[in-house]
Amino acid sequence: MPSLRDAIILWDRDQQKVMTVGRGVRQTAEMDELSSSGGAAYAFWQEAPTSELYFRMLQQVCSLIRDDGIPFETVHQAFLEIPEYRVTLGPGPDQWEEGVHGDVELPEGWTNGYNLGF
Repeated sequence: MPSLRDAIILWDRDQQKVMTVGRGVRQTAEMDELSSSGGAAYAFWQEAPTSELYFRMLQQVCSLIRDDGIPFETVHQAFLEIPEYRVTLGPGPDQWEEGVHGDVELPEGWTNGYNLGF
């Protein structure tokens, strides 16, 4: 599972396919079939403050659904590989205790997935 900072997002509008991989992962034939990339494929993503990364991640999710017409479930399943995406969704039944998120880097002021810093 790639961390958000290291997550490369690959997709293809025509195939209606999305996958997330970590930087440095060996290229596969399946990855070669996907025509577009984002996330850690770009330096600005790797260098962005944590709070900006969370925003960019959600922006990418929305763009894949709205602009590329990829079904929500396809996008959602691919992004579930990113721990920070799961944290942003908030704890589901029996998933997390308050403030416990393992090694996931939370933006400043966050204590859990529901605390968006407001």
